[in-house]
Amino acid sequence: MGCGSSRQVVQPAYKEKLPGRQTLGLLPLGADLMDRSPSGTSTPLNRRGESLFYRLFGLALADVSYLTVSEAGHDYEAEEGMFTYQRFALSSSDTVEVPVPVNGPVSIEGRNPAFLLLIDDLNITFGADEGREALGALVTSQLVVSARCEYLLWDNRAQQVVGYGRVREAAPTEPGANVRGPIALLFERLSIAIVRKSPFVLVGEEQGR
Repeated sequence: MGCGSSRQVVQPAYKEKLPGRQTLGLLPLGADLMDRSPSGTSTPLNRRGESLFYRLFGLALADVSYLTVSEAGHDYEAEEGMFTYQRFALSSSDTVEVPVPVNGPVSIEGRNPAFLLLIDDLNITFGADEGREALGALVTSQLVVSARCEYLLWDNRAQQVVGYGRVREAAPTEPGANVRGPIALLFERLSIAIVRKSPFVLVGEEQGR
């Protein structure tokens, strides 16, 4: 089950898939490393959602791709002036405002990954999926956990934009169920959506395609 309102852009120089395993640093800047964006749209995660993000998102990203992922944890401190928000066009009528490194290569745990994934404005919600008409019968609505985030993929060596976008995904859950499983599935689907529109290779895809 996915959400159909995602919009993503890949720069022309990065449309071809890169062979081999790539290194990527994961930075959840919208959660707790920066102030709200100038437009005031960032939605910091609550404590439970933030904890699950740090525990599960990097694992999901590594599981669905040929990426070696290094993560900026709770104790990561961005240097002053290292990032600034910039606006990019998703379409003629839609834009996304995401953080961009402006002060040289970004180091995570003493290493400079080749690429960065900067997650911003991550919002996780629970609610009922709307019922649908199928073969003349109304399908019962289902409880889902859904997420929306904005992101920037950055070439940490060439210091330029790889791609950016806004993605939305959903996963089924049950009333009173432990949220870890559905959110892990949700993060897996978000990771697949981001990697699919990137120069990176999803597990199961032919390398270098």
